[in-house]
Amino acid sequence: MYGFKEKISKEELSQLENRAVFSGRIHPIDTLEKANNALKFLMSEKVVGFDSEWKPYFGKGRKYSEVALIQISTETDAYLFCTNKIGMPSGLAWLLSSPKIKKIGISLQDDYQSIQLLTGDFPFAGFIDLQDLAPEFGIKDKALRKIYAILFNEKISKAQQTSNWESPHLSKAQLKYAALDAYACLRIYQHLMTIRKETTMKPVLYFADWCPDTAPFVSTLQQLNVDYIPFDITKSGAALKAFLKLRDTLPAFEQVKTKGNIGIPALLLENQQIILDINELDNFFNV
Repeated sequence: MYGFKEKISKEELSQLENRAVFSGRIHPIDTLEKANNALKFLMSEKVVGFDSEWKPYFGKGRKYSEVALIQISTETDAYLFCTNKIGMPSGLAWLLSSPKIKKIGISLQDDYQSIQLLTGDFPFAGFIDLQDLAPEFGIKDKALRKIYAILFNEKISKAQQTSNWESPHLSKAQLKYAALDAYACLRIYQHLMTIRKETTMKPVLYFADWCPDTAPFVSTLQQLNVDYIPFDITKSGAALKAFLKLRDTLPAFEQVKTKGNIGIPALLLENQQIILDINELDNFFNV
């Protein structure tokens, strides 16, 4: 449907002439004062790119080291929090646990494991993993550099990936690499969301005016400027029959039926995806 390659080979990747770069400002954050100033700006963002780095560990029985660097990127600025020096500032902890700010990353379980070696159990919230999103667009590759290459025909250098991220002074190459990885996640997400908006057919809202959940559901769609097709299931017997057929066909309604509920309001998206929870509307449409 979207026309992207499912996968790109190592050979194709190596032959790409254009190299990805982050042309914005890079801010190494190695004091709590710098962290507080940076977070004042970041707390007003709706979507940011995210990544983290830790010192490579090559021994047996261990995959992760304690996180040494957490990168948060906007379109213009990349903030690199040196957690090996300043720990986990309270403002950064708030950002990573806030559902109000979307953090776009990839292979997030790895980041979670490394961060929790520093913090202990941590309530991560508001994260979107590109490995979950890419398949919706027909992309089967899981690596950041491969997804980026498929979308933008540019290659990301991984030369600094296994460098020492606990070094007292990160090199310029390390700073550029770290900033780019976080920014690349953000750029991929924004690109895919733009394509989704441009190519998605109007969603269909199945509803009934007597249902108390309909009014707040509709209000949220209006606040998000979602253009949808209203489908009142009480308008006629045929309308109700059409909805019940849909409900009996899609697995998303199984839990609803188990609870004895009707399953409205329900927003039908392309590819037969259904949104039943009003809280999911913001995650899907507010990009």
